Amino acid sequence: SASNSYVSVDAFDIDGILTPTEPAVSLPRFEQTDPLISYSGAWSTASGSSWSDGSYTYAKAPASVDVAFEGTTFVWTTTKSYFSGIASVTLDDEAPVMVDLYSSGYQHQASAWSVEDLSPGIHTVRIEWTGTKNESASNSYVSVDAFDIDGILSVVDFTAPVTTSDIDEAWQQGPVTVTLSATDALTSVDSTYYSINGGTETTYTAPFEISAGDETTVEYWSIDVRGNTEVATSKTVRIDETVPVTTSDIDEAWQQGAVTVTLGATDALTRVDETYYRIDGGTDTTYTAPFEISAEGETTVEYWSVDTCGNTETATSKTVRIDDGAPVTTSNAKSSYVGTATVTLSATDSYSGVTSTEWRLDDGEWTNGTTVTVPHVIGSHTIAFRSTDA
Repeated sequence: SASNSYVSVDAFDIDGILTPTEPAVSLPRFEQTDPLISYSGAWSTASGSSWSDGSYTYAKAPASVDVAFEGTTFVWTTTKSYFSGIASVTLDDEAPVMVDLYSSGYQHQASAWSVEDLSPGIHTVRIEWTGTKNESASNSYVSVDAFDIDGILSVVDFTAPVTTSDIDEAWQQGPVTVTLSATDALTSVDSTYYSINGGTETTYTAPFEISAGDETTVEYWSIDVRGNTEVATSKTVRIDETVPVTTSDIDEAWQQGAVTVTLGATDALTRVDETYYRIDGGTDTTYTAPFEISAEGETTVEYWSVDTCGNTETATSKTVRIDDGAPVTTSNAKSSYVGTATVTLSATDSYSGVTSTEWRLDDGEWTNGTTVTVPHVIGSHTIAFRSTDA
């Protein structure tokens, strides 16, 4: 029934006294067009004098906006209307809050959601279109007009840092020094961590050494100043300080030639790169196939291997002994004797040495020994003798 909407003040009757009141504090305002505000999805912009700085941004399809700020108070200012829906608001890592933007009439530059008494530091607020509304709303618009903040805007950063290492996963000799380096595309790295073989997490402050042989797993990652944590990278340091083992089929006993020498090499961790040999202290030769020793007498063969990490085996020395000449046996027999005769045999061999001497008198049996006694039997006698070397 009123013809207008005036409000008036005449006086106040108080059982007491008046005290001064503190003026309302106006928070710094940041418009929705500020480049530090990060939009994702289907946002549109409208212009008009009803909105802060003459424009506002709205979404009616999947979309979100992220605001990072350093301060203790945050106010989301927007337009409430009959076609506005329900937005999801998330502060830092807290659970989302549903905010209904519906109003039966337009409410421009209205406070939609606010928070205060935050801890000092950087905080992030995400506002998302949900596609939901209350029964009275005709649509599900979500809009952004401005943000009032007791502080300053900051860069929105949901990206984890990237940590790299100089680890070479190939087999190598130790110790190995590991250097880590981390970068962050938007803000800065807070800390870098690593663990060895799944052990204790260690803050990286300087290059560190791996000296244990075999395989060592190093995991490393970083966290930025916004708390974004990188997924750990795992790399393997492979250290081989074990020398190869080379074998041969050399039999050091005396034998007839020629002798074929075959070498074989193994390595416990990596693989054999090359095998070498030399004969009688001569030139180092790369082993590629079995080789022959044919010289009579004693021949010294040295052999060793080197693995792919450069670990060099101490040379093994073996002797090939070849004797292709028969022994020579002589006697001190005279052409004639009076009475019983004693004949002594002597045998020599140039290389391996005499192992046995045998003799036979006339048609008798072969007998081991070097002394032959011929009985006093008148007539002619024949002594046969032979020797065997090693």
